[in-house]
Amino acid sequence: MVAYVSSKWAMRGLTKVAAIELGPARIRVNTILPGSILTPMGNPNGEDMATYNRHFAGHPLGRIGLPEEIAKLALFLASDDSSYCTGAEFLADPRVIEAYLGHKYATRAAQLSEAASAALAAPTPTPTPNAVDIAEEEVGPDA
Repeated sequence: MVAYVSSKWAMRGLTKVAAIELGPARIRVNTILPGSILTPMGNPNGEDMATYNRHFAGHPLGRIGLPEEIAKLALFLASDDSSYCTGAEFLADPRVIEAYLGHKYATRAAQLSEAASAALAAPTPTPTPNAVDIAEEEVGPDA
C-alpha cells in the first residue's frame, strides 16, 4: 500500500512541476486519478455489474466506474475543450470524497441536526424590549 500511495502522490507533484515547466511551450499536463474501475484489477473475480455493484452500496454513486468514463475524461483533457486546464488533478473516484469528507461532514451534520432539534424543542423566549419599544412607551408612538 505504501508504494501505491506514494506513487500516486508523486504523480500529483510531478503534474504540478511539469505543468509549470512545460506551460511556456503551450504543453498542458494534467493527471487523472481514477478510483475503482470495472477492470480485471478492479473486479478480479469477474462478477457481473449488478452483482459487483453490491460492494458499492454505501458509495456516493452506488456503483463501480467504467473504463469508458475514464476514457471520456482523457479525451476531454486531450481536446481543445480543456485548453485552459493544466496542472490539475481530475478526480474520478467518489469514494475518495466520501473518505476524505464523509466522516468530517457526517459528524458536523449530526451536530447541526442535534442543535436544530434542541432549538426547536426549546420554549420560545419572550422577546426583550429594545430601546425603541421603551422610548415609545415613555413618550408615545406619535412623539
